[in-house]
Amino acid sequence: MNLLDSNNPRGRLLMKTAGQLAGALSRLEGMLFGDAGPLHPPIFILGLPRGGTTLMYQVLCHCYRFAYPSMAANSLPFSAALVSWLCRRFRGDYVSDFQSHYGRLRGLTSPGEGTMWNLWFEKDRTYRSANDVRPEAVREMVRMVGRIERIYGHPFINKNLRHINRLPALAEIFPRCLFVVIMRNPRDAVLSLLRGRLEMQGSFNRWFSVRPRSFVAHRDLAPERQVVFQIKGLIDDLLEDMPRIGTKRFIAVPYEEFCRSPANHLSMISSFLSGHGVPVLPSHPPPKPFLPVRDRTDMLTGAQLTSIDRALEEAFSADPYLNLRCVWSGERNAIPPTNRS
Repeated sequence: MNLLDSNNPRGRLLMKTAGQLAGALSRLEGMLFGDAGPLHPPIFILGLPRGGTTLMYQVLCHCYRFAYPSMAANSLPFSAALVSWLCRRFRGDYVSDFQSHYGRLRGLTSPGEGTMWNLWFEKDRTYRSANDVRPEAVREMVRMVGRIERIYGHPFINKNLRHINRLPALAEIFPRCLFVVIMRNPRDAVLSLLRGRLEMQGSFNRWFSVRPRSFVAHRDLAPERQVVFQIKGLIDDLLEDMPRIGTKRFIAVPYEEFCRSPANHLSMISSFLSGHGVPVLPSHPPPKPFLPVRDRTDMLTGAQLTSIDRALEEAFSADPYLNLRCVWSGERNAIPPTNRS
């Protein structure tokens, strides 16, 4: 049962209490850390579920000095700034082991996805603009990003898979924000998502991770086809939003190439951010190359693998990276229109 369900009296009472608590903590954090927004353009990491976004987050926070909500703040979203201050005060610079488990990193002071966003955005909802967000929620998220930036003394960065559902709203709420996109080969992302369904949800038939706008059209498909169109739908959503926001605010990186040459891609990302007014200060040397992960197929039958490959051929009639190549490595041409299935 959802305790914060506004359709029952207990849920309404808990929502009211939670709102009062959040308001009181926000006022306290405002007195301690100020209410101004961020000085520098915030950076948001985007990509597919099981697509390398966590690795990109770890590498950037390890190699450069950035501000971010910590893993500890995931458990205390109402006081993310205060928790960030405690983490910053009692722990030095972040040093990554580049290990994670479904987006979760070891150590309370490691970079977290930021469950604070759930205070302002509804789960699984698509946000077409800032007008879809409550005005007070807009003010509060701008304050929070500004507070975390000031606590660390560095530009704010965050990876959250649901940002892909909020992309137009984020771009309006933070008019100077920038986006780092990492894109993994769809077949590997599909296999990893299916494994995630099994390991995290206990069944291939239970939905796992972010929903695209086309979710309703594909929710009754067999699991292996459904996951293919989950990935296709999220790529389509991204390609639809990017031209409206402006491709100059995006840099895209192929996951496989990033793994093979992190130093080269970090240099390109650093140049992109610096060119948009973000001070990029080094913290640790770039990591050695990673071995790109190719996901296992032992959990699937031959028939399921055949179904996946047929669905991939149907969904991606050409190079799945084709429409993103215009923003690889800082190129800035217009994105061709995408064809939705």
